[in-house]
Amino acid sequence: MIEVPPASSDIDEVSAANLVNDSIRGKSCAQAADALRLLSNQVLSLGTMASQPALPGRPDPEFKRKWREHIRSPQFWRKVWDRMANAYMSCNRGCFDDGLAVGQISATAYCSASVALDGLPGAGFLEQTPLPVCETAIFAGCLQSYQTTATSFPGCGPYTADNYQRIFYEYQSQDCHL
Repeated sequence: MIEVPPASSDIDEVSAANLVNDSIRGKSCAQAADALRLLSNQVLSLGTMASQPALPGRPDPEFKRKWREHIRSPQFWRKVWDRMANAYMSCNRGCFDDGLAVGQISATAYCSASVALDGLPGAGFLEQTPLPVCETAIFAGCLQSYQTTATSFPGCGPYTADNYQRIFYEYQSQDCHL
């Protein structure tokens, strides 16, 4: 897996690059699932740290404030996810491309139904098992393509945000978790 330096000095970009690069450093494509698990653990750890009260020996309040801002920022998460998706794409190009196709088809169906019916009900909770490496690459490609397709689909914007954001994410997860 290839580490990619930050594309700019933007703090979100630098932080996203550091998180993803730390999680993939020294890992082969066969360890891609481990990299995703490490990234998840890092984010959980940072979230816990950022929510703890200031005490001697803990990170300074300014550092915690900045991480709380990152954690609440959809733009930051998009940068993290795009970087991780690119790492998967470099390992499993065929699988990733399959995911792109699935995401495009699924998002088109979601948006068409949402626009036609003025919104869809929530998909509800579905237990999802861990995916092997190829399936994880498909999932990563699907999520990326689903988001891109929904963003560019005429009239779909309102059904991906605000009151529909949770529903959109439920359908995205369900449709991409093959």
